Amino acid sequence: MMIKFPTLALVGLYLSGCTALSDQAAAPRDNAKLAYDVSEQIFADGLARGATIGVQAEAGVIVLRGLAHDETHATQIAESSVTVPGVSRVENRLRVESSDAEGWKPRRNLIEDVRVALELQLAGRGGRLLVEAEDGVVYLSGIVPNPRIKAVAYGIALRVDGVLLVRDNLITELP
Repeated sequence: MMIKFPTLALVGLYLSGCTALSDQAAAPRDNAKLAYDVSEQIFADGLARGATIGVQAEAGVIVLRGLAHDETHATQIAESSVTVPGVSRVENRLRVESSDAEGWKPRRNLIEDVRVALELQLAGRGGRLLVEAEDGVVYLSGIVPNPRIKAVAYGIALRVDGVLLVRDNLITELP
């Protein structure tokens, strides 16, 4: 689930593992709702201005990715996030802006790293995927067989070193 604010990108992600079908039906909405609530809190606290922040929720654990203005700003965002009911822990993976984009991989290497990760972990089940990247933001587009593969592809891309945010433009063949 992606919600756009003028200066804040919010991301909710659910990767299903070996859980019961009833858990799979309820957890994505709960995770997406928690990510949304955290994003709303960050926005309400005025911490979103000029920042690019990705919020991922998984069973009460919030992972923050993106860019903060400085270390104090990154800490404030994490502290704001932990105040939301249902948040058990916050992993602050926010990067601090720098003029030389330190820590970002060049565009071509990042695209290749994401492609390789997708190919290795999806092993031909991923459908037809196109990967683009700019300044640490990865854009996924193409067609995947089902919503589960879409969520898995998103998670794979998000975990690649150097990726700050994933923009998911994937289309599923099956609803």
